[in-house]
Amino acid sequence: MTTYLSNKLRAISFLAIVLVVILHSELSTYSEGYSYQFQKMISSEMTRISVPIFFYISGFLLFYNFKSLSYSWYISKLKKRCITLLIPFLIWSIYGFIVVYSIKFVLPSAFNSYQPLKNYEVIDFLQAFFWTPVGCYQLWFIRDLFLCIILSPILYIGLRYLKEFFLILLFLFWFLDIYYVISIDSLLFITLGAYVALNHKSYMEKVTSKKPILLLGFFWVFFCVLDYNFPFFNIVHGIAILLGGGFLWGLYDVVDARTLGRFRNCDIYRYTFFIFVFHEPILTLVKGVLLRIFISQTGILVIYFIAPILVIGICVICARWINSNFSHMFRIICGGRGV
Repeated sequence: MTTYLSNKLRAISFLAIVLVVILHSELSTYSEGYSYQFQKMISSEMTRISVPIFFYISGFLLFYNFKSLSYSWYISKLKKRCITLLIPFLIWSIYGFIVVYSIKFVLPSAFNSYQPLKNYEVIDFLQAFFWTPVGCYQLWFIRDLFLCIILSPILYIGLRYLKEFFLILLFLFWFLDIYYVISIDSLLFITLGAYVALNHKSYMEKVTSKKPILLLGFFWVFFCVLDYNFPFFNIVHGIAILLGGGFLWGLYDVVDARTLGRFRNCDIYRYTFFIFVFHEPILTLVKGVLLRIFISQTGILVIYFIAPILVIGICVICARWINSNFSHMFRIICGGRGV
């Protein structure tokens, strides 16, 4: 892999994490009018490109140096992902549970979307730790990604024998929102990344020019502002995600050329994974505190933008402190990333 592509993947992953935090900062339940509409456009549409980007990059990296499907290849990938995905998932799942119920013990009204601890049965604990994490709900992405790794031989066989038809089938399921257990976003975009890695690897290394990117950006925004009552909205939403992903991918090339590579290898990129796993439930707490200060619709919009900045700053400060003082622990909780 070229250095340029490696830096590009790191930068885009970080930007996608920023979009995830903005997505989760939504306060639509407290909003109305212009505040509600603006937040829905950003968090329900524009920031939705982030998760597909992550799955696409994961699928691309999974099959980047692929030679042939074998038992040794499969086991090596599973072992590596146990370290980079499964162990961090369990650690942060337990962390989120402890944080949420520690706060609920002091403030019973906090995190009222979660049931009281006294109501938990064995199956609830198992689900909270292994399937639907409490507090760190964003871990669903790691869960689905690990499941896709388990299914990777099937995805490869589908691409090898059905080729583009396999992708078309997944796109059809995606547009119709058909899935079972694993989200269709996960399967589609990790498979799309695998397809590019197996068949069009050189395409990823091409540098995009300015004009097509401006056009992509225009149509992306256009599709994002369409109302939910628009006919076949699922398809419109899907098109917006594809356009937005293409726009973000090409935007890096334009910015890199204009800034002479100033953002190619920023130190903050190394904390992308930590920001992802740590930003919740911190973000929920920050929003709760700020809601006691800003109560108008304009104030809610201020919270919507200020909260992500504060939380990302908190995440970076904590990441640097842990990495400086407990580098071995940082390596474990981040799956070997960022040290």
